[in-house]
Amino acid sequence: MIKALLAGPYPYIGQKITGGASAVVFNLHHGFYKYGNKVSIKVLSGTPEAKEDYEIHENIIYIKKPKKAIGSTFLSMYPFRIKSQIRKIEFDVINAHSLDFAYYGITEKKADNLVFTLHGVTWEEKKYLSKWSQIGWDILYVKRLKKALDNLKYLIAINPYVRDVVKGKTKATIFDIPNPVPEPLFELPTNITKENRMFYIGIIGKRKNLFNLIKALPHVKKEVKDFKLVVAGKVRDKTYFEQIQKYIIKYELSNNVEFLGTIDEEKKYEEFSKMSFLILPSFQETAPMVISEAFAAGKPVIASNVGGTQYMTGDNERGLLIDPFDEMDIAEKILYFLENPDEAKKMGRKAKRYAEIEHSLKNVIKRYEVAYEEISNQT
Repeated sequence: MIKALLAGPYPYIGQKITGGASAVVFNLHHGFYKYGNKVSIKVLSGTPEAKEDYEIHENIIYIKKPKKAIGSTFLSMYPFRIKSQIRKIEFDVINAHSLDFAYYGITEKKADNLVFTLHGVTWEEKKYLSKWSQIGWDILYVKRLKKALDNLKYLIAINPYVRDVVKGKTKATIFDIPNPVPEPLFELPTNITKENRMFYIGIIGKRKNLFNLIKALPHVKKEVKDFKLVVAGKVRDKTYFEQIQKYIIKYELSNNVEFLGTIDEEKKYEEFSKMSFLILPSFQETAPMVISEAFAAGKPVIASNVGGTQYMTGDNERGLLIDPFDEMDIAEKILYFLENPDEAKKMGRKAKRYAEIEHSLKNVIKRYEVAYEEISNQT
């Protein structure tokens, strides 16, 4: 039996899943228990919710992490706690799902046992930060990621885009394994789908580009009056959100846009059942979990032609691609789905079949086991 350590974001007891990487680690943890035949799993995760420096709950070890500022994370005792646990825990393979665990795993000379599942391309994400934030981001995340890639022996690419962006930056052996989707999403009812209902879920900040989506809606409204955009997610940039709210009022969109705030998994599943399609107008994405989840629910997507989304939607097979800088293009693609609901449903059925092969928990766990077995056999 291979002893594997999943190291990355994981919801603290009673807390919600926050972000794609957190969802992946959570899904893998549960998937290995259900389908893993060759691997025993422990989880190592940093969280500000921990009451002590280290907390153990069954096979999950939580490390206390600072609450504020990316800088404080690296100027605190947190890195030493990570390194202490990496030295202490017995494992054959450590699978890092965040840069901090990958970076400190390498500094602790564990590269032979370490495989990094890369969820975000930090030098691309940097472009959508303020100038001052870019300075700190570059030091803490861009340079560290490049150093990690330079020293990695094994890497998991969740999307062909990852292979593209690391080309020439790493000599690691790369395993192609997409993100797993929880099984209940494949079983969601479709008989409560509401026509002309689109769903956005993600943080509200510049990189996710919600404002340009909102700016497209007056163009949509000229052709179709009765539609609803449902928005879920945490406000990351209050000034940005205030601009959106003012625009909604100015162009009389209040009846067309609904904000839910941060939602739990149950509410997200409900919205996946209700929506006609998912829309994700981001400036930068790697392999958004919400797209994989929408596919599993049998719903098509409209997504930006950036990063890894182009590989996910196919050639108009499972969704439509947009130019995130062009509000007219966004409006045209929305109108296509609103005016051609049968075509949207057809794409949704294709998306579900695709997800059953690529993103089902059972299939993904098998691929992770193959990767872990190959790594453990080399050490």
